Amino acid sequence: MHVTDYPLWMLPVAALGGLSFSFLGIGYRLGQNKNIRSEPIGAIAGLAGVTLFLVESGASSIFSVPPVIWLTAILIGVSQFLLVKLVKVALDYGPLSPLWCAVSLQFVPIVIFSHFAFREFLGALHYVGLIAATACVSLGAIANNKNSKPVSAESRDKHAVGKRNLMIYGVILIVVLLGNSIAGMAVKYLGMTKAIGDKTLMDQYGGQYLFWFYTAFALALWSNVARIGRTSVNGNWRYASFCGLVSGGGSVGGMLALRACVAMPAATMFTIVSIMSILGAAVFGTLHFGEKRSPAWYGMLAAGIATVLLFNGTEILERANAGFDRNPSDALVTDTNGTCLSSLNTKK
Repeated sequence: MHVTDYPLWMLPVAALGGLSFSFLGIGYRLGQNKNIRSEPIGAIAGLAGVTLFLVESGASSIFSVPPVIWLTAILIGVSQFLLVKLVKVALDYGPLSPLWCAVSLQFVPIVIFSHFAFREFLGALHYVGLIAATACVSLGAIANNKNSKPVSAESRDKHAVGKRNLMIYGVILIVVLLGNSIAGMAVKYLGMTKAIGDKTLMDQYGGQYLFWFYTAFALALWSNVARIGRTSVNGNWRYASFCGLVSGGGSVGGMLALRACVAMPAATMFTIVSIMSILGAAVFGTLHFGEKRSPAWYGMLAAGIATVLLFNGTEILERANAGFDRNPSDALVTDTNGTCLSSLNTKK
């Protein structure tokens, strides 16, 4: 898919979606300062998503969807819950920095998937942008590690055991990377699969899909919170609710942006969303939490800005060179049976 296949307004919307997603992490970070665990914050955030998309879709329509919609949504929602658990296991086998890298590089498998599944175009500047994005994530992991709290003796013992289990830690990182990208792949698939007429499954059933996604995620987390009890919020449900709403607002805003911009090439949309999310959280962390601005932090900031400029520059330059009149690309859209359909555009 070339840049001329979608309107330019999607670029700033994708960037705003990334900034919105940064508040998902900011909500967790606010809770951490009050010794509130991530589970109740995520559960409240999930409940916010359920409420919003139930209102948008209407109670009568949430069951009137093809099985592929609610089955995919439930599977993705549960997978994201399991991913939260797997992150905790990973920290028992190794340090934080490589894990944070694996989580943040989720856009790479999505770009590869979209390139081969939908023949989305990748230009030279896109490849340079992916390298810059990888550098941004790697430097961010280093900066994040420098700002993390000192580990306990128990944690040091676990990391020592992790050195002897390097292979297990490596496998976990791969699973985390792929598992964190599944949600984006599902959004991309639904946004490229025909439903009725010219509408895709995401156009037709986006609200219902997100309702079932947040429902599965929230139910899994609430069951975990019920097992843990009041200790999960350190006796402070009011502040936990505030943190959950901050995270929920960020998550919902980001998901709405993804749904609106799903027609963009994955190499552009998901990379910009990921980098803007990282930069938003980093700047907020420095301004609000007083986190140190190390050389790695400045390097992350520079690499992130370079990534956004490279991808945005690619889009704008291609449009200028094409004179806004490029022939349609070879991007593919599939119907609900998986049959490939050519782009709806026609040659002039």
